[in-house]
Amino acid sequence: MSVNKRTWGVIDLKLWGCSILFAIVIPLLAGKLHLVHRTWLVGLFLFIINTIVCVWVGRYLRSNQLRWWNMFVLPVLFLITAFFFLPKYTWYFAIFYLGVIYLSWSMMQTNN
Repeated sequence: MSVNKRTWGVIDLKLWGCSILFAIVIPLLAGKLHLVHRTWLVGLFLFIINTIVCVWVGRYLRSNQLRWWNMFVLPVLFLITAFFFLPKYTWYFAIFYLGVIYLSWSMMQTNN
């Protein structure tokens, strides 16, 4: 019981829920909808919306003082989704997302 509580106490459900939504659900839905063209998928969903979410994640990590490994949650989930379900050129977005999260996390550090 104590080990389970320590493990789940470290995991932030808001961060994981947001990461699952924006790294798995939205790219899969956008990729499967035939109404969404590949250009809109990359331009709107993967670049603009997920970049804004990555900035929020970095700021959220710093403001709630979560551990450093939490910044890998969204990029790793996206990489798994992109590897299995999206075109190969989307794999590089995982590195981009990690960089944006790190930059927003470190910029919050200099402000405090």
